[in-house]
Amino acid sequence: MRIRIITDSMGDVPKKLADELNIRIVPLTVSFGDKTYVDGVDITSDRFFELLTVSPELPKTSQVPPAVFQQVFREELEKYDKIIVINGSSKMSGTHNSARIAAEEFEEGRIEVLDSMLITFAQGFLVIKAARMAKKNASFEEIIAMVLYSRQRIRCLFAVDSLKYLLKGGRLSPLQAIAGTILNVKPILTIIDGELRAIDKMRGMKKALSYMEDYPESKGLKLDGKIIGINHSTSQDAADTLGKDMKSRYKVKEVLKAGMGAVVGTHAGPGCVALYYEEPDIIKE
Repeated sequence: MRIRIITDSMGDVPKKLADELNIRIVPLTVSFGDKTYVDGVDITSDRFFELLTVSPELPKTSQVPPAVFQQVFREELEKYDKIIVINGSSKMSGTHNSARIAAEEFEEGRIEVLDSMLITFAQGFLVIKAARMAKKNASFEEIIAMVLYSRQRIRCLFAVDSLKYLLKGGRLSPLQAIAGTILNVKPILTIIDGELRAIDKMRGMKKALSYMEDYPESKGLKLDGKIIGINHSTSQDAADTLGKDMKSRYKVKEVLKAGMGAVVGTHAGPGCVALYYEEPDIIKE
């Protein structure tokens, strides 16, 4: 059976991996003032953060409308037997609901639209896993079951370098931002029930990165032979170091790397580094 995996650009799946694994990415749009860009098509991650640093206001992202998904589905169903759509968290974007509405126009059972309950490379991490299963000829039902199971077990940690963007987005008060900046506080964010939440804070980025590296072990987890994901906004060196340290310390099999796009990047800002992994269980990769 020919199965096509589709996702939206919130997942930050690198183009190279998308091409290798036959993943179709449907882009959102991002607007700075009166200028609108198609995410990942006419604006790169690097360019996004360049604009973000000079913009007086936070950019706005727009969901993919149902009509766009309908056209995508029509095109793909001419070539594939079935489609699995894995979208960014429905609590942070209306894109998932757009895909659900679009799927209702097609024959029942050919399109499955799933809410990852995740964003950025946590979502991408899940999409890549699904695409690898499809490439190995896993069944439609097996891939769906994996997504529904694994989305509950993928953990993510974001170390945020600047408080400026959390302040602009209303996630910090001016007093908290001033005090945090003076004390060099770096918030640690995660995704809980499909939403971004702060879970801790550290003094300095070095300690924040160490916190992330220590986190799996602090929860009693072993990641031997597992796959982890790392992405960043503008901190390639820090991301590379974290990946190298995680691979050595936890004996992970593979480190997947990506840039960070507009959804989390708008609030986290430049300098953010993130770590993703799936909690081990008895189900094999």
